Amino acid sequence: MNRVFKKIEKLMSEKEKVVVAIDGMCGSGKTTFSKHLEEKYNATVIQMDWFFLPIEQKTKERMSEPGCNVDYVRVKEEIFEKLNQDTIRFRRYSDITLKYYPMGKKVNRLIIIEGAYAMRPEFREYYDFMIFSNIDSELQVKRLTKREGIDGVKSYINQWIPLENEYINYFNLRDQADIILEASDESKL
Repeated sequence: MNRVFKKIEKLMSEKEKVVVAIDGMCGSGKTTFSKHLEEKYNATVIQMDWFFLPIEQKTKERMSEPGCNVDYVRVKEEIFEKLNQDTIRFRRYSDITLKYYPMGKKVNRLIIIEGAYAMRPEFREYYDFMIFSNIDSELQVKRLTKREGIDGVKSYINQWIPLENEYINYFNLRDQADIILEASDESKL
């Protein structure tokens, strides 16, 4: 993780604002690491989970695309195109209530875009640094079971992990990343 800190600090010494992507496998520690960076650098964190694709947009055609489960048009319009502002206002979508909720975030010097689908090709031009969070499949299932419970992990194994793996492989994220962080049983990642 020291490599990440050094890179971020170098970028922050050179630029007014720094935008970092943290993408990777579910259960690999993306959210935990982004929270750590938020505390360490007073970063603005934007979670890709807030931009899941609304049910009315889940057409057969759209769902056949790799990385299809995020509203990438809305992310670009409501987040990336507004990062030069002091505060951004956007709509958070809840896949539980199926409703949008207004949100606002102060834009600090370090901006973290965190979550699955953060490294989609449409977003890469905005990033100064891209991190991929990797995890061994056995440890992934162990962590997801702890987080989601026995019943909850089944949907990850049957649906979400295959969708994320398809996206990761199709867009060759490991090769696109500036750094790959490997999760371990002992790490917070």
